[in-house]
Amino acid sequence: MKFDVKTPGRQITGETKLYTKKDYERKKQGKKDTDVAVAMSETNNVFKTKALVFLEGLGGENNIESVTNCATRLRVNVRDPEKVLDDNYFMGNEAIGVVRKKNNIQVIVGTSVSQVRDEFDRLLQ
Repeated sequence: MKFDVKTPGRQITGETKLYTKKDYERKKQGKKDTDVAVAMSETNNVFKTKALVFLEGLGGENNIESVTNCATRLRVNVRDPEKVLDDNYFMGNEAIGVVRKKNNIQVIVGTSVSQVRDEFDRLLQ
């Protein structure tokens, strides 16, 4: 209340934009907001690429029953676990690890899992 800092959820109107360290560095170097927007789209492409790679490794769109996530893991229920590629495929494509239990596959992505999940959901639509 003393400093009235506008954090997400406390803004009066509009949206509070969260910036990454890359955004800050670009701004510090004197780059324009359009350059920051380009950097953000490049970042989104990274998440989309990861989502595409993970979707392929999980057996494709038709093999996915449901998708959720926690803080670091993409949790996927698959129809046929035999179609899921081996752990080395995921590890070679920037996954931290894979946990398998019957039809439940957890791809450990890290803290960017929510962005990857958003792109994963878009691919499934």
